[in-house]
Amino acid sequence: MTRKALMICSLLSILLLTLIWASYKAMNPEWTQYQKAWDQTKKPAIVEVRIPQWNVVDRCPTCHIGLEEISSAHPVEAFGCTICHGGDGRSLDKEAAHAGLLGAQNPSRLDVVDRTCGRTAPDGAACHGGRTDLHRSQTERVPRALMATMAGVIASLRVVWNAQDTMEPRFASQTVESLDGKKRLDPVPFFGPAQAPKGPNNRPELEDRTGHPISISGQWADDQWRKFCSRCHLWNVREEGHSVHGEGCVACHVSYSDDGRYHGGDVTLKQAAPVRGAKHRLTTAMEVSQCQRCHNRSTRIALNYQGLMESDGYGTPYHQGEMNATRLSGGRTAYHLAPDVHFEKGLHCIDCHTGNDAMGDGKIYDRMRDQVEVACPDCHGTFEAPPELHQIEDEGEYSVWAARYLNIPPNRPGDRVALTGRKGVLINVRQEGTDLVLYSKVDGSRHRISVITGKSGAHGITGHSSSNMECYACHTSWAPQCYGCHDYRQEDALHYDAQARVPSPGLWLETRDYYRFGRPALGRNSRNKVAPFIPGCQVLFNALNSDGNLIEPFNRFVFRGELYGNGIISTPGFPHTVRTEVPGCHECHADPKRLGLGDGVGSWKPGEFVTLSDPGAEGLPFRYSLEALADSEGRPNQGQSHLGARPFDGGELRRIFAVNRCLVCHRSELDPIYSDFRKSLEEALKPKHKQLEDDFLAGKTDMRFIPPDPTEAVWEPEESQQASP
Repeated sequence: MTRKALMICSLLSILLLTLIWASYKAMNPEWTQYQKAWDQTKKPAIVEVRIPQWNVVDRCPTCHIGLEEISSAHPVEAFGCTICHGGDGRSLDKEAAHAGLLGAQNPSRLDVVDRTCGRTAPDGAACHGGRTDLHRSQTERVPRALMATMAGVIASLRVVWNAQDTMEPRFASQTVESLDGKKRLDPVPFFGPAQAPKGPNNRPELEDRTGHPISISGQWADDQWRKFCSRCHLWNVREEGHSVHGEGCVACHVSYSDDGRYHGGDVTLKQAAPVRGAKHRLTTAMEVSQCQRCHNRSTRIALNYQGLMESDGYGTPYHQGEMNATRLSGGRTAYHLAPDVHFEKGLHCIDCHTGNDAMGDGKIYDRMRDQVEVACPDCHGTFEAPPELHQIEDEGEYSVWAARYLNIPPNRPGDRVALTGRKGVLINVRQEGTDLVLYSKVDGSRHRISVITGKSGAHGITGHSSSNMECYACHTSWAPQCYGCHDYRQEDALHYDAQARVPSPGLWLETRDYYRFGRPALGRNSRNKVAPFIPGCQVLFNALNSDGNLIEPFNRFVFRGELYGNGIISTPGFPHTVRTEVPGCHECHADPKRLGLGDGVGSWKPGEFVTLSDPGAEGLPFRYSLEALADSEGRPNQGQSHLGARPFDGGELRRIFAVNRCLVCHRSELDPIYSDFRKSLEEALKPKHKQLEDDFLAGKTDMRFIPPDPTEAVWEPEESQQASP
């Protein structure tokens, strides 16, 4: 055979094989293989969903057979697939069908959510956006909420690292503007051009995902946030591990497996890359484990709530010869301590926290304490006043329609539900007879609430009222306390920028001096109430060149500034470790650490109290203990990133300490002397009391107060206890 004939035969063979392959593919399209994998007993057939009012024809279920219904509120027969996901629903070709998908596999991404969840139907009906009632316009609320902007974290970090001179936020995770257009936050800058992703011609790409410009700041704080702090917010993802989550609405409203993969019935998604929900299903019943995926760092509130305390790296107690089996993200392990009493009773985070707490109310808030509306007295009342109630008047109220999406009994006109201090509605807390009850949004379980109004005990003691102390000042049983945060940044080594989603120069490492749990120090928060203070972050910064050598003066460097004091920071917070049992009076009034002076010895007279640790002797650039908020005269040692928060001053310390003299005899909080303590102190100076003290010290008399049997009054709601809608 000649060479020409051989070539012709080869080409004809290739053509024949191509025709055979094309014929086979035409007779056995890809979608038939998916259906056979699902059920070999059934003949493959095109599955089609028609939504005439939207002019939609979706054949997506032909391939995605076995896919779970996303929710009972979004049945596929009514919504199809492309109304939310985009793409070409008529096509049976994979590439053609998936062209134009909104948000790739996730239509709840915040850069597309206004075109998916927030879209408007052809008949003018709005979905989850464009409503006059912001309760129903989640797509306008969520991008402005702190879980999306992280504005407070960013502002505090930048202030304490001398990157800005105001506590007011200037930056957010992405560009965001208030609904009225009066406030705008720009995206967090890059440290330098080298840190920005590279586009065509190796030019830096300086735009965020909303199309707005990203600036260059030269500030270490911005580089640190992008690489350390930015993984857990609604514009970002974690692909796998104990903190895996998607971005946008599905970060909370979809459940995940730790491998970040799909484990439902759709055979086409079995091998799909992360991050995906374990099933194609939305939920409004988010358990604590869902919140823990993000809230396991910093104050670690989701861990604390469950009684989990991050281990200091030892992995004990060991389980069957291996490291502690209770694992956290980043290879961390955990101890088991006393959980919050609400967790112990079966409550989840969302049972207390409202939609506004998590998703915001449409405003751009500066700090989480500004956005969160729920507080302990909203359910338990105060010693002086019971919880405020609102009587539902009509079916259109938020408390009625929103309850239909939760696992709680329906609310109806005439029912009385609790209000927050800001008049927000607690839709799962209602009056039933003489009881105030809470229904879990997760499983519908009923919980009778203890109302403290008028009951005997410490709540009625002078100085312990709800106007002067946060409830959790006493009821916090423990808090994680991380002391001494040593941050290292090496110039040229690469570190993944979770915002830009590429590695960039500037490698960050972090170590700490020591980590403890125990009752935290107390001070005054930004509302001027007594509250727990928790270290974080107590920054000692170290800048390294490309060779790993220190760049002076940034060797255990402490930032200092007029606005915040210094970078050794302890801030007020709510640890979420509430217990009904509380410390005895002497455990606060006689404990220097609880009062913010740190562990130490000696008199509390000026200059006579000495802390047990002296960081200056260990080479650190200060002499006060990392645990000491102030010295014994109330002069602040540590800095503060919460505007208005402070340690106890000298006068407060003296008044608190003065109670110790009385506690020798008057140990019970029910002792009548505490009902008007100022008057009692005046009586203590009289000769009669001095004689009693002398007789007691000589063993001639017993001055102990025997409290009466507790006869706690039952709070009964009155008809007048309701508020306007």
